[in-house]
Amino acid sequence: MSMLMKRFGSSFFIQFIRGSSSLSTGTHSFYQSSTSSSFPSKLGFYYHQTEIDCNDRQLLIQSAIHTFKLGFTNIDDAISMFCRLKSLHPPPSIIVFTQLFTAMLKMKPSPPFSTVIALCKDLHLSIRRPNLYSLNIIANCFCRLGCIDLGFSTLAIIFKLGHQADIVTWNTLLNGLVLLGRLDEAIQLFTKMNNMRILPNVRTYNTLIQGMLVLGHWNNAKELFLKMLNKNVTPSVVSMNILINAFAKLKDFDKALGVLQEISLRGLTPSVVTYNIVIDALCKDNKLAFAIQPFEVMKAYGLKPDVVTWNSLLHGLCKAMQVDEAMGLIDRMVNEGVSPDIVTYNVLIDGLCEVGQLRKAAHVFLSLPSKRLKPDLYTYNIMVKGLCKGDLIDDACELFKKMEDDGCSPDSCTINTLIIGFLNGNHRKKIDATTASLFQGLLTRDNVSDSQKEFIVQILRSKRVCNSLRDSS
Repeated sequence: MSMLMKRFGSSFFIQFIRGSSSLSTGTHSFYQSSTSSSFPSKLGFYYHQTEIDCNDRQLLIQSAIHTFKLGFTNIDDAISMFCRLKSLHPPPSIIVFTQLFTAMLKMKPSPPFSTVIALCKDLHLSIRRPNLYSLNIIANCFCRLGCIDLGFSTLAIIFKLGHQADIVTWNTLLNGLVLLGRLDEAIQLFTKMNNMRILPNVRTYNTLIQGMLVLGHWNNAKELFLKMLNKNVTPSVVSMNILINAFAKLKDFDKALGVLQEISLRGLTPSVVTYNIVIDALCKDNKLAFAIQPFEVMKAYGLKPDVVTWNSLLHGLCKAMQVDEAMGLIDRMVNEGVSPDIVTYNVLIDGLCEVGQLRKAAHVFLSLPSKRLKPDLYTYNIMVKGLCKGDLIDDACELFKKMEDDGCSPDSCTINTLIIGFLNGNHRKKIDATTASLFQGLLTRDNVSDSQKEFIVQILRSKRVCNSLRDSS
């Protein structure tokens, strides 16, 4: 064990352990510099302890726990709740605070890992000695932030405080290594776990298998999956999803569908994500007819297709040039209570442009605000490409200008599309003043490469807009 701590432990935490005589009482030596020291000062006005009626205190704690179950959408609400609980006298148990931190880590799209570390620090320094669960939370935050050495240092603190690291601790550190792509070290840690007679669970295997598949180690992932079965570790739906996704990427659909069937044989219930993986892979491989079957099967199981499911089918239809059916699918989607998102309309607009139905594509594009959807960069790039493909260069340039007016910054793909559109439109004898001005303006932009500027100069000279652009640019 000491070898493991020596190898992975960071001096960042160890120096506080060695120099701390009051670690167990939660005084200033614990996590002294792990987060910004200015953070607690922002909350200072909450820090007086409040004598309140016992019934009111209990009511507040129960209300807080109910809030944790509902989750947070605003980080300020979570911090405010922390301060209210901390100000109680006596403060709640550390279990209540760990429930708060767990709820914060479920916030989407970006959990506030650094904030949770700061709040844990403040809690441990002032009123509550850390328990294993709170230390596991801190280790998880460090690992998710990519600070794997600090994650392993938390392991050293767990041992220092006399706690016994559990499977959650080890899975957290294993996941941290996998997230950084350090698969060899993750396998070494997995081996150490077995040597220490720490029994891996299904999450342990899922983490390693996922890491192997990301790096393309298909055979190793398959061997580990079989090893999991031999160890009598029951696979979860997540395990099956990982395998299905791997087989789908290899375009081995027979095995992917075989795993899908095996889920039911093992008494597990496939999730919407399970079917989405299969349907999306089949549609991308031009096997739309085969994708309809799992779509109908999931509905028979009582699973409601979500927007990802519908978008996959829509993509399949558009890829097969069946745009009229795609438009009908959107109507069906709405009738079944699923709201199309910007991805839905991006796929449809792209499909319409590919078959040359620019008028319909433009109509869908212009209707987005009425659907409370805002075109994104991909939407604009699709329309610009479609207009250029239809030799409507001036319209493409007008859309380019509107794109910037809407605060959507064009990227290299947008500019390349315009340049290629002009280069392919050699039959055009002139361009209007607005379009010429737009292209001349591109010559002064930082996000336009030198090679792109060369092409722009070539275009404008060929159209006889200016004969001395190289000098002026």
